[in-house]
Amino acid sequence: MNLSDLHARLEELVARIFARREELKRLRGAPSRQQLNPPAAEAEIERVERLLEIRFPDDYRAFLLMHDGWRRFDGENDLLSTEQMTSGPMKDSIRELQNFQREAGDLPAAEGVVIVASLSGMDIAFYDRGSRRQEGGMEVVRWFSGEYRRFPSFLEFLEGYAESVERRIVNERQKLRLPS
Repeated sequence: MNLSDLHARLEELVARIFARREELKRLRGAPSRQQLNPPAAEAEIERVERLLEIRFPDDYRAFLLMHDGWRRFDGENDLLSTEQMTSGPMKDSIRELQNFQREAGDLPAAEGVVIVASLSGMDIAFYDRGSRRQEGGMEVVRWFSGEYRRFPSFLEFLEGYAESVERRIVNERQKLRLPS
């Protein structure tokens, strides 16, 4: 996929997820608190890559260049900003969780690069460094007290998340006896 197509696909997925999350919150009568951050600078992404000793896959780099994180992407979980990955309470929380994972022998999670997390939970998504492909892509792993789903790429992770939110909307509409 060329860069232009990648950006268009990301923009479509982000808009779709944002709108569906707004709809789900409205159906539940809850306030929406999600917030897309402004773009990250290329220099900031490169700084984070050096600190984390990783080269982010193209789709994730493109997301960061569009939005440096997404507050409350999934409930209390943030799709982390470059700052959250490298400093402050979120970084400390992730370090604690990865120490727990290391002690439990879950090395892919302990050595992964966390991209979705919250301060209060153990539901995360991370890049599995061991899954790096020749073209630079890596698998995104959802983890909650253990691995429960893998996605071949960040784009496919977002697609899977969009589908999950859409299923929750259908269920909520059924509960409220609204047309689908």
